[in-house]
Amino acid sequence: MKRLLSYLKPHKAVMTLVTLLVVLITALELYKPLIIGDAIDSYIEGYGVPYETVPEGTQGAVAFGDVWLQKVSEQDVHQNGNYYQIFLYGDHYYMMGNLDVEGCEALREADAEVLAAYAETAKPLSKAELASLRKTDFSGVCKAAVIYLVVLLAIFACNVLQTWVLQKMGQDIIYRMREEVFTHIHTLSLSFFNTTPVGKLVTRVANDTEAVNEMFT
Repeated sequence: MKRLLSYLKPHKAVMTLVTLLVVLITALELYKPLIIGDAIDSYIEGYGVPYETVPEGTQGAVAFGDVWLQKVSEQDVHQNGNYYQIFLYGDHYYMMGNLDVEGCEALREADAEVLAAYAETAKPLSKAELASLRKTDFSGVCKAAVIYLVVLLAIFACNVLQTWVLQKMGQDIIYRMREEVFTHIHTLSLSFFNTTPVGKLVTRVANDTEAVNEMFT
């Protein structure tokens, strides 16, 4: 084994590169479910995040009836704000308005019976209204999809590079090994060739070295 590993000494830089590629590929593979989870929690299931009433023309705000609403994160919710919040009951989305912080939290944690009571007083949303209110969620899902695609392409590129580098390294090692074996065979006496089958020699030069190639790559 020590003699086999000696063939790796001229390829230390290649082995370092391959190790870094393996770490990078592993990190990217672990990042993929995080992208999906974030897209689901923040955007697809993000209708539970409240909307704050803001002045007309505020960047990122959308019109809803006679008010302008802007989606805020739960960390940005403050006690003095006036909030609207979407909730899902049955097969319909509803908008509940004029909520405070406690009202938003209660609506997010409400069970089906409480939501039914809210649905009696809340405004059902049309498809156009829902699309307008959730356009930031849609753009967020599109952004997550683009990031996911970039990650997939990066993983593909790293895998291709890793495979190519390992195969080239393996072929270089096998080329050197076969040269050494062939040179050694030429130093043997004629009596050796009289007693050794040609097939055995070919196996040593071709098949056995190929097995070592598979080990390295």
